This record gives sequence, structure tokens and C-alpha cells, in this order.
Amino acid sequence: LHLGRYLRPGRLVLLTVVEPYAANPLELKGEIAWCRPEGADGAFRAGVRIIHDEPEAFEGLSRLVHAAVLPCI
Repeated sequence: LHLGRYLRPGRLVLLTVVEPYAANPLELKGEIAWCRPEGADGAFRAGVRIIHDEPEAFEGLSRLVHAAVLPCI
């Protein structure tokens, strides 16, 4: 993620993703895995570990990965 401020690793977050061809946005629960400064403008880049605690999260994440990889094939 690209962030405007630092988030401590371990912090829980809720990501809302607009999927192509989906009627409703996908909500994914996650945990900040790492967060580092990026550039001199006070921006940060962070990695997020997605928490699969609901079947919809796993299915939605699978669709996102499929949509991202398909154009590369």
C-alpha cells in the first residue's frame, strides 16, 4: 500500500477494493506486516497480510489475483 503516514506493524486494517466486474466492493481484513518511508515527501509504503477469516475474503482475493495475473499470460 502507499500511505500518507506511518502505520505500526501488527496494526489491523480494513481494505475496501473495487473489483472489476463486481457489483459491490470487496472488504478484506488485514494486518500491517511492514511499513517503510518512501521518498522525501512523507509518504510510506506498507505490506499487508490478508486475514482469511471469512469465505468471501478468500474468494474475493482469489478473483483479484486471477484478474491481475490473467493479462500477464
